[in-house]
Amino acid sequence: MHPKASVSDDVLHRQLTTTTLIEKVFGRINYERRSPIQLDNEFKLETIQTLLDRLGNPHHDLDIIHIAGTKGKGSTAQFVSAIAHQLGFKTGVYSSPHFERYTERFQIDGAEVSLLQIENVLAEVLKQVEILDHEIESGMSLRPATFFDISTAAAFLLFKEHGVDLVALEVGLGGRLDSTNICVPIASIITSISFDHTKQLGETLLEIGTEKAGIIKPGKVAISGCTQPEIIELMRSIAESKNATYFQLSESFGIENVTTNHGQVTFDYRDHDFDSTATHSEQNANIVIRQITLNVRGEHQASNAALAIKSVFEFCKRQSSGIDFTDASSTEAIRNGLNTVSLKGRLEVISENPTVIVDMAHNEISISAMVDAIDKNWPNEKRQAIFSCSTDKDHVAILNRLNGVFDQIVFTEFQSNSRAQSGERLIATYEKMTPQLRKTKLVYQETPELAWKFASKNFPSSELGPNDQEFELTCICGSIFLVGEMLNFVVEDLNERKKIGRR
Repeated sequence: MHPKASVSDDVLHRQLTTTTLIEKVFGRINYERRSPIQLDNEFKLETIQTLLDRLGNPHHDLDIIHIAGTKGKGSTAQFVSAIAHQLGFKTGVYSSPHFERYTERFQIDGAEVSLLQIENVLAEVLKQVEILDHEIESGMSLRPATFFDISTAAAFLLFKEHGVDLVALEVGLGGRLDSTNICVPIASIITSISFDHTKQLGETLLEIGTEKAGIIKPGKVAISGCTQPEIIELMRSIAESKNATYFQLSESFGIENVTTNHGQVTFDYRDHDFDSTATHSEQNANIVIRQITLNVRGEHQASNAALAIKSVFEFCKRQSSGIDFTDASSTEAIRNGLNTVSLKGRLEVISENPTVIVDMAHNEISISAMVDAIDKNWPNEKRQAIFSCSTDKDHVAILNRLNGVFDQIVFTEFQSNSRAQSGERLIATYEKMTPQLRKTKLVYQETPELAWKFASKNFPSSELGPNDQEFELTCICGSIFLVGEMLNFVVEDLNERKKIGRR
């Protein structure tokens, strides 16, 4: 082992205050801004483990529900937090990436933490990172801590210091080698498996599923929302090999009677295991929590909510909390918790007149879910989209799914991240499609600001009467980076339009 480099506290203090703490974090290797080439070569858990060792292993003192999957991770994390909070637990959520502010990644009891709260823990984490940097420079065989290593360590420390009872922990990329996989959770959730990050995770669904199933821990609980038969068998096999208790959506638990209406999703929840906690005489192996209402769009969110209910149930059972999930007060708490959740950037309506929605759908499966929800909620409106995506996404599959859904797509390139796909390349890809299959008018604007200015000229105008160039719905989609970059100035412009009485 290499000797530790000698770094005094006063030197570290001067280093950490020359720029803001968050700027220090963003100065590290950041795979949200530069995709890794190969997972095994660039992702290692030794650094995050060493860093957490130096911080007293705060993650060991936390009860965690760990969430991986191609889509639905963020929604499921919010549902977990909301249910547990309504049941009386103090909850934390760690998610990524963020829309506008770094602090959005960290929530306690459903509220974004303050800058001061996150800076307090970052100061401790970065102090240890600086020491590690000096040791690595002196010959220690370890990779430097990345942006995500530091953020994950800060989340664990934050939640421990604030006495959080249950953490909903979202995987950043993949699962097996993700920094968050240093934890030993009560339950691991795999929300879904589809093609995304294929260069890093594998070219087949089984390869991708294996990477994501890497979060399943020996002797713990594994909960799957996957739908493909081969993936379900893969998950079941991996769970059994680790002696983990396995629950599959639509088998031992599930959803029924799903309906959508005016931006809400309503469903019934069924769970064969609820009777094991019943304290009253009327036990029923098919007890249902009826008429759960989500104030979100998209039928797929009912499945995510079911995964959350099941995971919190398993948490309560293993904590001997005394909570009876068949009791009227508990079922009402579950309903209330889920009803309070609003999902930023997920089919979020930021204006109703004109209708403007934002959705961070960024791969074929999430785009498909977005399209299905738009078709159900806005079936007759003339539509336009503002679209940009990252270079590592299957833009051919995405464009095929968007074709004909929107009457016009304004392609652009987000500016805050070098991973933006060329808008001109997107148009070139579309133009290679068979002519008779092309059903959407395409426009290119160099920046998101220009794209918005162009699109907003096409809002309906009551003074002019019906116009073929007018669009009743505008959807900003394709990347969280695009949505995050546009959200502020779009909302400001929409508010200004309302003030002066124009659409």
